[in-house]
Parts: sequence; structure tokens; C-alpha cells
Amino acid sequence: MKALVVYDSVFGNTAQIAKAIAEALGAQAVQVDSARAEQLAGVELLVVGSPTRQFAATPALMAWLNGLPADALKGV
Repeated sequence: MKALVVYDSVFGNTAQIAKAIAEALGAQAVQVDSARAEQLAGVELLVVGSPTRQFAATPALMAWLNGLPADALKGV
């Protein structure tokens, strides 16, 4: 199973957790600023991580998710 971990981190804690999850899955961990929709090709499991800010993910992560093409997560 091909997996991808996309994360945003403010103080580094979420980055550490995302990298540990990616290692356990044999996947790549990508910071949201470097994540591209093309990286989702063939991905069966997408793990998304973010610290919470006012009960929501960071603006950068929300912008990335909202900016994905409509069919980008089909089959994920």
C-alpha cells in the first residue's frame, strides 16, 4: 500500500509525529509547503497532520486541502 504523510508544524512537534508515522508506514513525510497534488498519484492512504489553531488545522494545511483538484483524493 502506498501512503503519503502531509503535515504542517509550528513548533516541530507535529513534524516529529508525522515523520514517525511515515517511517512506520514506509511512506514519505512532506511538509505542506512542499506538498504537490501530483504526489497523490497512486496513493492509497493519505495521513494529514496539523497542530490545531482555534479548533482547526493551520491555514496553510487548510489551503492545501481546499486547493486540491476535485478528483485528487478519489480512491484514497
